Amino acid sequence: MSVHDDRERAIERQVHAALRSLPLRRAPDRLAASVLEEIARRAALPWWRRAVPQWPTAARLLFAVVAAALVSLSLQGSASMSRLTAPAASALSWAQHALSLLRTVPRLLSALLGALPMAWVQAALLIAVIAYLFLFGIGTAAYRLLYLER
Repeated sequence: MSVHDDRERAIERQVHAALRSLPLRRAPDRLAASVLEEIARRAALPWWRRAVPQWPTAARLLFAVVAAALVSLSLQGSASMSRLTAPAASALSWAQHALSLLRTVPRLLSALLGALPMAWVQAALLIAVIAYLFLFGIGTAAYRLLYLER
């Protein structure tokens, strides 16, 4: 351990002791009542109105089986529809699939973004920007170290 680490640990212990010596504060009665009301409201919701991880195990398994069956049926249906088309249209089937994908992806993304809390979306964007700036800085430093004359 270095002197710097020891100093940081001593400061950490002092701050911890100071915070522990503070008296506990009670939440305002109105806040506590509203929190308890919200907890009771959420507990009273039927299982299908709750988040999927809170569903009963049997319902989650049934949901997974039904979703897999629907995906399988849609893939089989699109394959059978492509066999029924005329030969000229089947020559352009890749274009039809690409257009279908191009129409589906934005809808899927908007549905996913609509389901996510906005704070998560903002945090992901912030992380992406920070990662980009970090990698840009590493690239700039590498370029300066490797290619610029001193």
